[in-house]
Amino acid sequence: MKVLLIFIDGFGIGSDDPRVNPIVAGKTPTFDRLFAEEDDYLMIPTDASQGVIGIPQSATGQTALLTGVNAAQILGRHISGFPGPRLRQIIAEKNILKQLKAKGRKVTFANAYTEEYVAAYFNGKIKGSVTTVCVDKAGISYRYAHQIPSGQAVYQEFTNRQLIKMGLELPVMEPEEAALNLVKIVNEHDFTLYEYFQTDFAGHSQDLDFALPIIENLDRFIGQVLAGLDLVNTLVVISSDHGNVEDLSVVQHTCNQVPTFLIGRNKEIVAAKIKELADITPAIISLFDGSD
Repeated sequence: MKVLLIFIDGFGIGSDDPRVNPIVAGKTPTFDRLFAEEDDYLMIPTDASQGVIGIPQSATGQTALLTGVNAAQILGRHISGFPGPRLRQIIAEKNILKQLKAKGRKVTFANAYTEEYVAAYFNGKIKGSVTTVCVDKAGISYRYAHQIPSGQAVYQEFTNRQLIKMGLELPVMEPEEAALNLVKIVNEHDFTLYEYFQTDFAGHSQDLDFALPIIENLDRFIGQVLAGLDLVNTLVVISSDHGNVEDLSVVQHTCNQVPTFLIGRNKEIVAAKIKELADITPAIISLFDGSD
Protein backbone atom coordinates (compact mmCIF):
# COMPACT_ATOMS: atom_id res chain seq x y z
CA MET A 1 0.00 0.00 0.00
CA LYS A 2 0.90 3.67 -0.31
CA VAL A 3 0.28 6.55 2.11
CA LEU A 4 0.13 10.28 1.40
CA LEU A 5 0.19 12.65 4.37
CA ILE A 6 -0.84 16.20 3.48
CA PHE A 7 -0.01 18.65 6.25
CA ILE A 8 -2.02 21.88 6.03
CA ASP A 9 -0.68 24.56 8.37
CA GLY A 10 -3.22 26.47 10.47
CA PHE A 11 -6.41 24.68 9.44
CA GLY A 12 -8.93 24.02 12.21
CA ILE A 13 -12.58 23.12 12.64
CA GLY A 14 -14.45 26.41 12.79
CA SER A 15 -17.95 27.78 12.97
CA ASP A 16 -20.46 27.88 10.11
CA ASP A 17 -20.20 31.69 9.98
CA PRO A 18 -19.10 32.70 6.45
CA ARG A 19 -18.09 36.14 7.73
CA VAL A 20 -15.10 34.68 9.58
CA ASN A 21 -14.61 31.20 8.12
CA PRO A 22 -13.39 31.16 4.50
CA ILE A 23 -13.71 27.37 4.42
CA VAL A 24 -17.46 27.91 4.72
CA ALA A 25 -17.64 31.11 2.67
CA GLY A 26 -15.69 29.83 -0.32
CA LYS A 27 -16.53 27.56 -3.20
CA THR A 28 -15.11 24.40 -1.64
CA PRO A 29 -16.85 21.25 -2.91
CA THR A 30 -13.98 19.00 -1.82
CA PHE A 31 -13.87 20.31 1.75
CA ASP A 32 -17.68 20.19 1.87
CA ARG A 33 -17.56 16.47 1.14
CA LEU A 34 -14.66 15.87 3.52
CA PHE A 35 -16.27 17.64 6.47
CA ALA A 36 -19.64 15.99 5.75
CA GLU A 37 -17.90 12.58 5.46
CA GLU A 38 -19.51 12.00 2.08
CA ASP A 39 -18.09 9.60 -0.53
CA ASP A 40 -16.95 7.29 2.27
CA TYR A 41 -14.54 9.92 3.64
CA LEU A 42 -13.80 10.04 7.38
CA MET A 43 -13.13 13.14 9.50
CA ILE A 44 -11.64 12.77 12.99
CA PRO A 45 -11.71 15.92 15.18
CA THR A 46 -8.17 15.95 16.54
CA ASP A 47 -6.87 17.63 19.69
CA ALA A 48 -4.06 20.08 18.90
CA SER A 49 -3.73 21.30 22.51
CA GLN A 50 -2.81 17.81 23.74
CA GLY A 51 -3.35 18.54 27.41
CA VAL A 52 -1.11 21.62 27.50
CA ILE A 53 -2.54 24.99 28.52
CA GLY A 54 -2.24 27.78 25.97
CA ILE A 55 -2.71 28.31 22.27
CA PRO A 56 -1.24 25.54 20.07
CA GLN A 57 1.77 26.61 18.00
CA SER A 58 3.66 25.45 14.94
CA ALA A 59 6.97 24.09 16.25
CA THR A 60 5.48 21.81 18.90
CA GLY A 61 2.36 20.98 16.88
CA GLN A 62 4.29 19.96 13.78
CA THR A 63 6.76 17.98 15.87
CA ALA A 64 3.90 16.05 17.46
CA LEU A 65 2.21 15.46 14.11
CA LEU A 66 5.37 14.22 12.38
CA THR A 67 7.05 12.29 15.20
CA GLY A 68 4.32 10.88 17.42
CA VAL A 69 5.80 12.67 20.44
CA ASN A 70 3.73 15.13 22.46
CA ALA A 71 6.39 17.82 22.24
CA ALA A 72 4.37 20.53 24.01
CA GLN A 73 3.91 18.26 27.00
CA ILE A 74 7.64 17.49 27.16
CA LEU A 75 8.57 21.19 26.99
CA GLY A 76 5.68 22.24 29.23
CA ARG A 77 4.35 24.79 26.74
CA HIS A 78 3.50 25.39 23.10
CA ILE A 79 6.42 26.69 21.01
CA SER A 80 5.97 28.82 17.90
CA GLY A 81 8.16 29.24 14.84
CA PHE A 82 10.99 26.90 13.96
CA PRO A 83 12.11 24.12 16.32
CA GLY A 84 14.87 24.75 18.83
CA PRO A 85 17.53 22.27 20.03
CA ARG A 86 15.24 20.03 22.12
CA LEU A 87 12.62 19.77 19.39
CA ARG A 88 15.28 19.17 16.74
CA GLN A 89 16.57 16.28 18.84
CA ILE A 90 13.09 14.73 18.96
CA ILE A 91 12.66 15.24 15.20
CA ALA A 92 16.09 13.75 14.50
CA GLU A 93 15.23 10.61 16.44
CA LYS A 94 11.54 10.08 15.75
CA ASN A 95 10.40 11.74 12.53
CA ILE A 96 8.09 9.65 10.36
CA LEU A 97 10.35 9.76 7.30
CA LYS A 98 13.28 8.37 9.29
CA GLN A 99 11.18 5.71 11.02
CA LEU A 100 9.70 4.40 7.79
CA LYS A 101 13.01 4.55 5.94
CA ALA A 102 14.53 2.41 8.72
CA LYS A 103 11.82 -0.16 7.98
CA GLY A 104 12.98 -0.34 4.38
CA ARG A 105 10.19 1.79 2.97
CA LYS A 106 10.67 4.20 0.08
CA VAL A 107 9.83 7.63 1.51
CA THR A 108 9.92 11.21 0.27
CA PHE A 109 9.04 14.82 0.96
CA ALA A 110 7.34 16.10 -2.19
CA ASN A 111 7.94 19.81 -1.60
CA ALA A 112 10.31 21.81 -3.76
CA TYR A 113 13.00 23.97 -2.18
CA THR A 114 15.18 26.66 -3.65
CA GLU A 115 18.85 25.77 -3.68
CA GLU A 116 19.58 28.99 -1.77
CA TYR A 117 17.28 27.96 1.10
CA VAL A 118 18.84 24.52 1.50
CA ALA A 119 22.37 25.97 1.35
CA ALA A 120 21.48 28.57 3.98
CA TYR A 121 20.06 25.84 6.23
CA PHE A 122 23.16 23.66 6.03
CA ASN A 123 25.43 26.66 6.48
CA GLY A 124 23.60 27.55 9.68
CA LYS A 125 22.39 30.90 8.36
CA ILE A 126 18.73 30.03 8.88
CA LYS A 127 16.83 27.67 11.12
CA GLY A 128 15.03 24.84 9.41
CA SER A 129 11.32 24.21 9.64
CA VAL A 130 10.12 20.95 11.17
CA THR A 131 9.75 19.38 7.72
CA THR A 132 13.20 20.60 6.64
CA VAL A 133 14.75 18.98 9.71
CA CYS A 134 12.76 15.79 9.03
CA VAL A 135 14.25 15.47 5.54
CA ASP A 136 17.75 16.26 6.81
CA LYS A 137 17.70 13.77 9.67
CA ALA A 138 16.04 11.07 7.60
CA GLY A 139 18.93 11.30 5.16
CA ILE A 140 16.75 11.56 2.07
CA SER A 141 17.11 13.88 -0.90
CA TYR A 142 15.68 17.38 -1.04
CA ARG A 143 13.62 18.24 -4.09
CA TYR A 144 14.30 21.52 -5.88
CA ALA A 145 12.35 24.10 -7.83
CA HIS A 146 14.01 23.15 -11.13
CA GLN A 147 12.35 19.71 -10.80
CA ILE A 148 8.83 21.17 -10.88
CA PRO A 149 8.37 21.28 -14.69
CA SER A 150 9.24 17.56 -14.97
CA GLY A 151 6.70 16.67 -12.29
CA GLN A 152 9.31 15.66 -9.71
CA ALA A 153 8.47 18.31 -7.11
CA VAL A 154 5.56 20.48 -5.94
CA TYR A 155 6.12 23.86 -4.33
CA GLN A 156 4.33 24.67 -1.08
CA GLU A 157 2.50 27.41 -3.01
CA PHE A 158 1.68 25.03 -5.82
CA THR A 159 0.87 27.59 -8.53
CA ASN A 160 4.56 28.66 -8.45
CA ARG A 161 3.65 32.35 -8.48
CA GLN A 162 5.79 33.06 -5.43
CA LEU A 163 8.82 31.41 -7.01
CA ILE A 164 8.26 33.36 -10.22
CA LYS A 165 8.20 36.61 -8.22
CA MET A 166 11.57 35.55 -6.79
CA GLY A 167 12.95 35.46 -10.33
CA LEU A 168 12.78 31.74 -11.09
CA GLU A 169 11.75 30.75 -14.60
CA LEU A 170 8.86 28.38 -13.96
CA PRO A 171 5.39 27.86 -15.41
CA VAL A 172 2.32 29.09 -13.58
CA MET A 173 0.37 25.96 -12.70
CA GLU A 174 -3.31 25.49 -12.08
CA PRO A 175 -4.04 23.62 -8.83
CA GLU A 176 -5.14 20.55 -10.77
CA GLU A 177 -1.89 20.43 -12.76
CA ALA A 178 0.23 20.63 -9.60
CA ALA A 179 -1.96 17.98 -7.99
CA LEU A 180 -1.21 15.53 -10.78
CA ASN A 181 2.51 16.06 -10.14
CA LEU A 182 1.93 15.13 -6.51
CA VAL A 183 -0.01 12.05 -7.61
CA LYS A 184 2.96 11.03 -9.75
CA ILE A 185 5.32 11.32 -6.78
CA VAL A 186 2.97 9.36 -4.51
CA ASN A 187 2.78 6.53 -7.03
CA GLU A 188 6.58 6.20 -6.93
CA HIS A 189 6.87 5.88 -3.13
CA ASP A 190 5.52 3.95 -0.17
CA PHE A 191 5.09 7.12 1.92
CA THR A 192 4.91 10.72 0.74
CA LEU A 193 4.70 13.88 2.86
CA TYR A 194 3.49 17.19 1.42
CA GLU A 195 3.24 20.50 3.29
CA TYR A 196 1.03 23.51 2.50
CA PHE A 197 1.24 26.63 4.67
CA GLN A 198 -0.44 29.47 2.78
CA THR A 199 -3.47 28.79 4.99
CA ASP A 200 -1.56 29.95 8.06
CA PHE A 201 -0.61 33.21 6.33
CA ALA A 202 -4.25 33.67 5.34
CA GLY A 203 -5.42 33.13 8.90
CA HIS A 204 -3.03 35.70 10.32
CA SER A 205 -4.07 38.21 7.66
CA GLN A 206 -7.68 38.36 8.95
CA ASP A 207 -8.57 39.27 5.37
CA LEU A 208 -11.42 37.24 3.89
CA ASP A 209 -10.73 38.45 0.35
CA PHE A 210 -7.13 37.30 0.68
CA ALA A 211 -8.07 33.98 2.29
CA LEU A 212 -10.81 32.92 -0.13
CA PRO A 213 -8.67 32.20 -3.22
CA ILE A 214 -6.14 30.36 -1.05
CA ILE A 215 -8.84 28.08 0.35
CA GLU A 216 -10.54 27.61 -3.01
CA ASN A 217 -7.30 26.75 -4.81
CA LEU A 218 -6.38 24.31 -2.05
CA ASP A 219 -9.82 22.72 -2.41
CA ARG A 220 -9.22 22.26 -6.14
CA PHE A 221 -5.74 20.86 -5.52
CA ILE A 222 -6.90 18.27 -2.97
CA GLY A 223 -9.90 17.37 -5.09
CA GLN A 224 -7.64 16.48 -8.01
CA VAL A 225 -5.23 14.57 -5.78
CA LEU A 226 -8.09 12.41 -4.54
CA ALA A 227 -9.43 11.93 -8.06
CA GLY A 228 -6.00 10.99 -9.41
CA LEU A 229 -4.96 8.41 -6.83
CA ASP A 230 -5.88 4.74 -6.64
CA LEU A 231 -7.69 4.90 -3.31
CA VAL A 232 -8.17 1.13 -3.21
CA ASN A 233 -4.45 0.80 -2.59
CA THR A 234 -3.63 4.24 -1.16
CA LEU A 235 -4.45 5.96 2.13
CA VAL A 236 -4.62 9.75 2.14
CA VAL A 237 -4.26 11.46 5.52
CA ILE A 238 -4.86 15.23 5.71
CA SER A 239 -4.29 17.05 8.99
CA SER A 240 -2.94 20.24 10.59
CA ASP A 241 -0.81 21.48 13.47
CA HIS A 242 -3.30 24.00 14.92
CA GLY A 243 -6.31 26.10 14.03
CA ASN A 244 -6.08 29.53 12.39
CA VAL A 245 -7.67 30.17 9.00
CA GLU A 246 -11.07 28.89 10.11
CA ASP A 247 -11.53 31.96 12.35
CA LEU A 248 -10.49 35.28 10.85
CA SER A 249 -11.97 37.18 13.79
CA VAL A 250 -8.69 36.65 15.68
CA VAL A 251 -5.14 37.28 14.52
CA GLN A 252 -3.56 34.48 16.54
CA HIS A 253 -3.95 30.74 16.27
CA THR A 254 -7.05 29.12 17.74
CA CYS A 255 -7.59 26.37 20.28
CA ASN A 256 -10.02 24.62 17.93
CA GLN A 257 -9.62 20.98 17.14
CA VAL A 258 -8.13 20.27 13.73
CA PRO A 259 -9.65 17.85 11.24
CA THR A 260 -7.85 14.67 10.32
CA PHE A 261 -9.37 13.51 7.06
CA LEU A 262 -8.89 9.88 6.08
CA ILE A 263 -9.57 8.68 2.57
CA GLY A 264 -8.90 5.31 1.00
CA ARG A 265 -7.35 2.08 2.17
CA ASN A 266 -7.35 1.17 5.89
CA LYS A 267 -8.96 4.47 6.87
CA GLU A 268 -11.11 2.84 9.57
CA ILE A 269 -8.06 1.21 11.18
CA VAL A 270 -6.25 4.54 11.37
CA ALA A 271 -9.37 6.45 12.49
CA ALA A 272 -9.74 4.25 15.56
CA LYS A 273 -6.26 5.25 16.76
CA ILE A 274 -6.42 9.04 16.46
CA LYS A 275 -7.47 11.44 19.21
CA GLU A 276 -4.62 13.97 19.24
CA LEU A 277 -1.81 15.09 16.95
CA ALA A 278 0.78 12.74 18.40
CA ASP A 279 -1.39 9.75 17.44
CA ILE A 280 -1.07 10.28 13.70
CA THR A 281 2.51 9.13 13.05
CA PRO A 282 2.18 5.91 15.12
CA ALA A 283 -1.11 5.11 13.40
CA ILE A 284 0.48 5.43 9.97
CA ILE A 285 3.59 3.48 10.92
CA SER A 286 1.48 0.64 12.31
CA LEU A 287 0.11 0.05 8.82
CA PHE A 288 3.61 -0.59 7.51
CA ASP A 289 4.46 -2.77 10.51
CA GLY A 290 1.93 -5.32 9.34
CA SER A 291 0.37 -5.19 12.80
CA ASP A 292 -3.07 -4.41 11.36
